[in-house]
Amino acid sequence: MTLTHRFDWFFLIHGVITVLTGASFLLVPQIVLLLFTGQGGPDLIVVTRLLGAAFLGIGGVALGTSQLINLAAKRVVAGAFTLASLAGFSVSLQSILVDTTTAVAWGAVALYFVLTLGYGGFSLQSATKANVTKAR
Repeated sequence: MTLTHRFDWFFLIHGVITVLTGASFLLVPQIVLLLFTGQGGPDLIVVTRLLGAAFLGIGGVALGTSQLINLAAKRVVAGAFTLASLAGFSVSLQSILVDTTTAVAWGAVALYFVLTLGYGGFSLQSATKANVTKAR
């Protein structure tokens, strides 16, 4: 299995998880808020739904990228996802360390960690292979 083929699966799985997460944030924000923070309220529900809408877009990009043939385009998306995942990891971990979320947030920390490593590794490997190819 080639590197690109493995990351087609990585993009695909990331897309499915993110679309499902986005749908739950949009459709049942009260439950999501209770799971993650133990709190609720109209202001938080609006923000949770907006986050759900953003997750649907991110999931769509990940799903679409899994179908791309152009390695350079995949590398650009992977680079952007690396930065976004690193930020998500940092914010999720900080929220746990300052005790503003429940233990469920460890799942977000783990997911963002895997995404950061996966997309970061793909970006670096792809860039290295591209530079070796150009040098030849």
